[in-house]
Amino acid sequence: VNQFAFKVAKDATCPEIKEAVEKIYDVEVKKVSVMNVKGKVKRSWRGASRKPSWKKAYVSLAAGHDIDFS
Repeated sequence: VNQFAFKVAKDATCPEIKEAVEKIYDVEVKKVSVMNVKGKVKRSWRGASRKPSWKKAYVSLAAGHDIDFS
């Protein structure tokens, strides 16, 4: 499956993500879905601190397109 996950800005929208991926990687994007990942609470002997929340985007590419990260 030609599906890739990206960490994106919290205020990014699906059309913005699609346009950016197509422009940067020169591929045709078929579908974009996003999810908000809630930050975790990390505890240590100093106390508890919260990791920030962030947004994850799943990008599906059209057939015949691939992203080479090497």
